Amino acid sequence: MAAASEAIEAGATNIIIFDKEPKVGGNSAKATSGINGAVSEPQQSLNIEDSIAQFAYDTEVSGAMGDATGCTFGEANALAQTLAENSAAAIEFLQSKGADVTNLVQLGGHRAKRTHRPQGGRPAGWTFVKSVIDSLEGKVDYRYNHLVTQILYVDMGSKIFVTGVKFMNTASDFPETEFMQARAIILATGGYANDHTDTSLLEEFRPDLIDIPTTNGPWATGDGVKLGRAIGAKMVDMEAVQIHPSGFMDPTNRDSSTKFLAPEAIRGSGAIMINAQGKRFVNELDLRAIVVAAMRKQTGPIRLLLNEEAKNTFGPGMNFYIKKGFATEYKRYTDVAEALGVEADVLRQTLYDYVDATNAGEDEFGKTVFPSTFSIKDTFVLAEITPVIHYTMGGLSINSEAQILAENNKPITGLYGAGEVTGGVHGKNRLAGNSLLECVVYGRIAGKNAATFTCPLLAKKSTSNSAKQEL
Repeated sequence: MAAASEAIEAGATNIIIFDKEPKVGGNSAKATSGINGAVSEPQQSLNIEDSIAQFAYDTEVSGAMGDATGCTFGEANALAQTLAENSAAAIEFLQSKGADVTNLVQLGGHRAKRTHRPQGGRPAGWTFVKSVIDSLEGKVDYRYNHLVTQILYVDMGSKIFVTGVKFMNTASDFPETEFMQARAIILATGGYANDHTDTSLLEEFRPDLIDIPTTNGPWATGDGVKLGRAIGAKMVDMEAVQIHPSGFMDPTNRDSSTKFLAPEAIRGSGAIMINAQGKRFVNELDLRAIVVAAMRKQTGPIRLLLNEEAKNTFGPGMNFYIKKGFATEYKRYTDVAEALGVEADVLRQTLYDYVDATNAGEDEFGKTVFPSTFSIKDTFVLAEITPVIHYTMGGLSINSEAQILAENNKPITGLYGAGEVTGGVHGKNRLAGNSLLECVVYGRIAGKNAATFTCPLLAKKSTSNSAKQEL
């Protein structure tokens, strides 16, 4: 969506969006925590101290799985630097489309409150996606239920040129392969976190994760990665698959392979994590990879525990999860203890210890940010969670101009990428809130560059050919 919007701003016409699904949105519409931005207008209006260098550094440390040994402040790699430098503009872009980005939270791995969300607990992803969709009404040609099966190209030896696509309308009673010329192509097809097809990238690169549940929709089958691979595009970090600490465990369907995400913003709003013994065991706002590693050392179910303050900070979305049966409200801590199957004194001590750490400014796990203050007099919300496949950092290699690269590291002429279909932006572990940001930042770059590009192989041809020539 961001790519199409930017392409229009750059003067492009005849923009066609192929989507294999019957409606727009994908995983972006499901995203819940928000979008990062450093030195944004909403940050500055709240006097939040941040910097582009700090954001880029946090992104690189996250990508190194929390090991800052090889990370130098102020010297981020080109892709992370581009992400950080364009983050405030991405927030401004969404605001210009009517999106509310004024609710800021600090998520795991961040040194500042820089994750922007809508006020009132409205879902971040759908709010942002819809605002851009509405701004594109009547300006682009949407082709729903249209599956792109092949990228057409010419291999000139040292350089590859894309010239169009093959596709089919899967909603047709008799789908037939069709062809379309294109002077530029942008892949924004997402990742492979739910790829259980015969050509599964998940099984190829991470067979150890094939049975772990996922938060991704059934569309996340790595189609764009496979399309690029077929014409010689380079793949990077394909083994880097992010396991999110918190997918809701549905008590009515515990064995479901697809889980609702318990978004990072819940912990960013103040929820704490409790093991089967009624004790905390980790800094809830540490990097996802570190939180998951700590979870795997525990026995029995893990729960998120919110008090009234944390619930209110997160917003009305928590009532949706309660209504779905993913979370349960309790009036007293003793009721929570009974639900956990532990002695009330144990849970009370856990809460007392957390209050002491909040007052001291740091706990035994290194936590220094305490979004809510617990008390044994609180009312509570309790939800069982489990680690889930959430995001694939690997994908097609790109440069900072959003050009997809061939195996020789040269750009494939006319081919661009944005979002989870690409790799190399996040490293081995994605920083929370950077997925939607990557879509907007690199989508806008891809859209602008694609709009101003003309394929030299097609420039001499008349556009009156039987096949259409489009962006």
